Amino acid sequence: MTKLINFEKRKLESLKPGTKPTWYYAKNFEGLALVVGKKKKTYYAHWSVPTIQKDGIIKREGKRKWLGGFHIPLDEIKEKYTQGQHNEAITEAKAANCWTIPG
Repeated sequence: MTKLINFEKRKLESLKPGTKPTWYYAKNFEGLALVVGKKKKTYYAHWSVPTIQKDGIIKREGKRKWLGGFHIPLDEIKEKYTQGQHNEAITEAKAANCWTIPG
């Protein structure tokens, strides 16, 4: 189950664990997510990588990368995210030239 919420300290602390992991995506910070599991909360970066199929349709593959546990302050997680440590897959995709339409 996924939900879109504002990432604010009070709101994040109030999230309760459930029987299944729940993904929360940030409204106020693009590309940041929090998964609330049975016992812990963890921050992730998320993005998609486009690929062009033979018939010309653009297919997007979702990617996620672990950023840190909930014990790390939100400001530090945002700083880590903006430093580009999550961009490894995007850099690989650009190198593989999948951002342009062949022709």
